[in-house]
Amino acid sequence: MKVAYGILWVILLLMLAGCQSPTAPPTGEEDVNIRQEVTAQFKGLVDAVNRIDSQAWADYYSVDEYVSAFVSTDYYGTRREWVDTITRYFAQREFQHMDIQEIRVIPFTTELALMTSREKTEMRVIGGETGMFRHGFTMLWKKEPAGWKIIHSHESVTEEPAGPAFDRQPDR
Repeated sequence: MKVAYGILWVILLLMLAGCQSPTAPPTGEEDVNIRQEVTAQFKGLVDAVNRIDSQAWADYYSVDEYVSAFVSTDYYGTRREWVDTITRYFAQREFQHMDIQEIRVIPFTTELALMTSREKTEMRVIGGETGMFRHGFTMLWKKEPAGWKIIHSHESVTEEPAGPAFDRQPDR
């Protein structure tokens, strides 16, 4: 009988733990601060990309909470695999410039935010041609003791010809 009561207590405690209300989304000043902090972090990441500095770029990705990354449909399930891949990509580049066109940050909680962005990018591989690209990110950022870090990212890239078509704004 004692075992049955013990199991009943464990089930009751689990049920109570599951009934806790979810964290309310940040409002007012918290919301504004999160948007500013994540935007600043993202701009730092773009600066690292433009400097072709894979170590500085990697510092924006969480060490402990990394979930995954995608480029188009290529999946990177470990941070090490993702950092190694980007390090190889950066080593092949002579020049790159990512120009942010739009950033949108949506705070879910005081510790989790969704960010989407749109960029124009120019890139030249070592000894090769220059390409113009449309680029977009979707990222989940988590507040850690060291600041906001990326725990998941997805990016899409489309090559675009240089000229007026590249500069057009998307329909809204």
